[in-house]
Amino acid sequence: MTTSSLTQQIQGSQTGRILREFVTNSALFPVFDAIRASSVTGLGEYLREPPHYLIFIAAGIQAWQLGRQPNLRWPYRSLGNLIAPTLYTLVDMILEGPGEFWAAPNHIVYWVFAIGMAIVYALEGIAPARKTWFILSANLWRVLLFPVLYAVSELSTELPTISSLRIYWLENSGHRFIFWAAIFFGLLLGARDVQLDRYLAVLRRVALQLKQVSEWSLAPDLLAKSLQDASTLQQRRVERAVLFMDVRGFTQWSENKPPELVVGMLNQFYEEAESIVMQYGGHKPHFTADELLTWFEQPQQAIDTAVHLNQQIHRLLHPYQLSVGIGLHWGSVVEGLMGSSSTRNYNIIGDTVNTASRLVSAAKPGEVVVSSTLAQQLKPAPQWVEKR
Repeated sequence: MTTSSLTQQIQGSQTGRILREFVTNSALFPVFDAIRASSVTGLGEYLREPPHYLIFIAAGIQAWQLGRQPNLRWPYRSLGNLIAPTLYTLVDMILEGPGEFWAAPNHIVYWVFAIGMAIVYALEGIAPARKTWFILSANLWRVLLFPVLYAVSELSTELPTISSLRIYWLENSGHRFIFWAAIFFGLLLGARDVQLDRYLAVLRRVALQLKQVSEWSLAPDLLAKSLQDASTLQQRRVERAVLFMDVRGFTQWSENKPPELVVGMLNQFYEEAESIVMQYGGHKPHFTADELLTWFEQPQQAIDTAVHLNQQIHRLLHPYQLSVGIGLHWGSVVEGLMGSSSTRNYNIIGDTVNTASRLVSAAKPGEVVVSSTLAQQLKPAPQWVEKR
C-alpha cells in the first residue's frame, strides 16, 4: 500500500464518495420525481416507462464523475451537476421528441434544480470564506424540490406560473405547512452539514498531521498496512539484511566546531541517507548522532543501498574532510514495536544487529564490510567488498 492509498483512507474511499454523491445530490431529483410520478400513475405504470430508468442511469454517471476525485476543483464540480440532466435530455428527446419533452413541467423543474446547484457550487468555489452560507443554500435548494414537485403534480400538467404558485402556497393552510416545513427541514439539514463539514475539516487536518508525524519513524507502506491490520507492527522473528553506517572521525571533528555547523552537516547527512535508503526499499533509518541503522528484506537491496550510500555520502562529506564506513550482515532478528507503554519504536534486535555493528566499527573510511553470511545469499557474490 502506498502513501496515496493512505491519503485516500483519510479522504474516504472512492466508492463511498460516489455513493454519497448519488444519494445526496445526483439522484435527488430522480427519486423525488419517481415518487411524484408513481403516486399519480401508479408504480406499475411508472416502471413500464423506459425514460424513468434512463434518468437514474444519467444520475449514476454524474455521481461517478463527481465522486471519483476527493478534491475536485469548483468549475468541474459546478458544471458536473449538469451531466445528468444533459444526458437525460438528449436521449429522451430522441425517444419522445423535443416538443413532448419540454412540454413536461417536471423536466423544466429538473433543469432549474440542476442549474441552481451548479450556481451554488460555483459561488462556493469563488468565495470559500462564505462556505457556510452556500452549504445552507444547497440544502434549502434540495429540500424545496419536494414542495415544488408536489405543486406541479397537483396543479396541472402545465408548468405553473409564479402567480399560481403563490396562490397555491399561501391560500391553503396545508400547503403553507408543507412549504414552511420544507424550509425549516432544509435549514436543519444545512446546519447539520455545516457542523459536519467543520468536524471533517478538523479530523482530516489532524489525521494528516498524525500521518506526517508517524512517517517520521515508520515507512509509508508499513504505516498504511498497520492501519488495516494492527498485527503488522507486532514483534516477530524474521530474516533481514542489516546495514550500519557511521561517519568516521566525527567525534574528533565535531569537538572544535560550532554546534550550528555540526547540526547542519548532520541534517544534510540524514536527509541524503534517508532518501537513498527509502529509494531501495529499506526501513526508515534510525539515526543516533553520526550513526545510521536500517534493514532490508532482501540481501541485494542492502548491497545496492550500501554502494549508493558510499558514493553519495562521500561526496556530501568531502568538503568537511569526513567519510563513512558501512557494515552489512544477514540473519535472524526480532522485528516490531518495542518500548514502554507510552514510548515505542519500530525496531530490530538480535545477534545479527550486534554483528553488523561490529562490522561497521571495523570498516575503514570509504569501506563497505559485508559478512560472509550475507555474501553467500548473493548470486553471484560481489567481488568489490571485503567479507569478514
